[in-house]
Amino acid sequence: MKVTPDSTHRFVLTTEMRAALGFHAGDLLEVSIRPGVILLTPTPAKGKVIKKGRIKVFDGKIPEIEITEAIRRARR
Repeated sequence: MKVTPDSTHRFVLTTEMRAALGFHAGDLLEVSIRPGVILLTPTPAKGKVIKKGRIKVFDGKIPEIEITEAIRRARR
């Protein structure tokens, strides 16, 4: 698929491109540049702690790491 930058060098990711990436408004993209290539990679959202009723819960994707590693990182 081809896209053409506008006069300010911006381009639009089409609906098909965003759907293929699973990308939504407000999501983050990591941009990598190599000779002749621009690579866009979706970055998972960090999530946040929200209050549901009387308790607080994490609202986001849970990272796929060992529990001991998660505890070690949280203690830093």
